[in-house]
Amino acid sequence: LKQALQFKSDMTSKEQGSMVVVTDDDASLKSDHQATTTSTTPSTSSTALVQSPVFEPMEYRRMVKDRKNDKKEVAAIFASLNTSLAQTTRPFLFEDEIVLKKELEVNGKKGKGGKKGYFAKLRGPILSVYAKPGDRQAALAPIYIHKFSSKLESQKKKGSYVTIETHQGTFSLQSKTPSNTSVWSDAFISATPLLLDCPHYISTEAKDALEQFVSRTSSTAPRDGAIHLPVTILGLGGSGKTSIIRSLTSQGISMLATEPTKGYRKIDLPYSENLVIDITDVGGSDETSWQRHLVSPPYAIVFVVDSVNRSTFTKAKEALHRLLQMPSLSSTLFVVALNKQGYSEKDVMEPVSLTQTLDLDDAIVEPVVMVISCNARLGAGVLDIINLIVGSLPWAE
Repeated sequence: LKQALQFKSDMTSKEQGSMVVVTDDDASLKSDHQATTTSTTPSTSSTALVQSPVFEPMEYRRMVKDRKNDKKEVAAIFASLNTSLAQTTRPFLFEDEIVLKKELEVNGKKGKGGKKGYFAKLRGPILSVYAKPGDRQAALAPIYIHKFSSKLESQKKKGSYVTIETHQGTFSLQSKTPSNTSVWSDAFISATPLLLDCPHYISTEAKDALEQFVSRTSSTAPRDGAIHLPVTILGLGGSGKTSIIRSLTSQGISMLATEPTKGYRKIDLPYSENLVIDITDVGGSDETSWQRHLVSPPYAIVFVVDSVNRSTFTKAKEALHRLLQMPSLSSTLFVVALNKQGYSEKDVMEPVSLTQTLDLDDAIVEPVVMVISCNARLGAGVLDIINLIVGSLPWAE
């Protein structure tokens, strides 16, 4: 049975993309270009890994912003992101009528983008912008506030306004009610992580969306020059990191038992012809080994927490906050995945309580942090993780 399951997993890996597993005691770990491939029988052969250029997280945003993107693809990305964001259990922190202007960079020189009036809502570190109050469809892509960086400024003619650094660029925001501009400034400073409480079962619509995603990524061939976005999945042993990857890359495999990862596993996930998500799944048995995968900061870190095993909560909290406090990761997007949520799981801690246990409920942390509940075994919520990461890129001006 083990051989049959391993063979099925190997075949899936070949069908879904380039996937390798490296153990910590493997001599190939000494080289960035060599790794041992998974196989059903012992083998000493190795295969060369195609290494993508490594950049700082902000540079990936610049690359996306500077390239011409397909409008239909961008619209689909934002529609998926808005569907994910609609599941949040947190109320809006502040909402108001505003005037928004974006700072543009043209040929290395700063300029002013269009100045328009909107109705804006702030929830966690994400600013949602609508054409008018009552609209359900956002007028712009959700804006991720970068490092909660905002500055209240004033000009004699213009009056008070707030400059905010975001994943999509730099904006200036001014309330149509002058006294509210300072309220916006305070709201940005006190923003806390966003909590998305996804359904703990996989609905027909969600199942169809996941199957379409798997089908699309398995048949997509990236173009030359496609952006390779590095995403590292971390978490304690047994939290469900590999199960999340299996849900995203193989239909039905996520229902099978998964052996703990030793060393690390890499897989290239072609999100589209222009974007490949380079996922590194790092084993959780030895936290000290994580650092070697963070020498070059990834664009995003998915930190997975086992919502059932309460004896690991303290250790998970300490490990997570050590990462959040690393200066080198201050521009990295963090998605904290509360795995194994659901009515069928015994002794599960609900998302709101677990967020408080992890000291994320009221903590103000520098990187953009979003907390999402999921059940990788069922495939529930896993696609929302990808939506949050891909949607944070500045796909359109």
